[in-house]
Amino acid sequence: MNTSSDIRCHILGCGPGTAEYILPVTHRIVQESEVLAGASRLLDLFPDFAGERICVTADLDQAITAIRRAVERNRKVAVLVSGDPGFHSFSQRVLQHVGRANCRCIPGISSAQLAFARIGHSWDDAAFFSAHAALPELPPEQFSLLKKWLILAGNPRHYAWLDKVCQATGRTHTLYLCENLALPDEAIWPLPPGAIFSAMAPSSLAILIGIHHSQQEG
Repeated sequence: MNTSSDIRCHILGCGPGTAEYILPVTHRIVQESEVLAGASRLLDLFPDFAGERICVTADLDQAITAIRRAVERNRKVAVLVSGDPGFHSFSQRVLQHVGRANCRCIPGISSAQLAFARIGHSWDDAAFFSAHAALPELPPEQFSLLKKWLILAGNPRHYAWLDKVCQATGRTHTLYLCENLALPDEAIWPLPPGAIFSAMAPSSLAILIGIHHSQQEG
């Protein structure tokens, strides 16, 4: 097991992407780093950082190459990721290419945690899915059998599939559309039975949650 001094790359969870949700340990590690990598909106959270910056864009391979080369040059690298590094995160690509022995992850508040907190439900018994890059393997009609579920739902290419999930669960679950959590334009919409997800014109930071009627708390 490597000691703290052996770690060349820290992967830092930045929560929903606002300064108030960033942990003090994340600020400390950024201050101690020589290279800071992340999406532009995350880099903007650290305006006083004076070292090298690597902007992570849609070309993830280019970003991975730059991060790996910085680590190979024995520089202290901090990689900023939204949410928590362990929940559908760019961190997995970094760990794969830089090496787990060279990295340490610092947790952040995930979008799932924040979404369930906003609607006032526990999430320890929920099932989690992402419809960002690819569709979940579970057919839409089988979501009606789950007690609680959450889908990362910001990809317009998959709205038709999400419409089917809403149709299959609208009468068995209470549905919530959560958008832009912790940002100034945050919105949480309880969806009525028969709601059409695509008609809501959700943002790219959209989350769909279903709570079975038997699981209503409080």
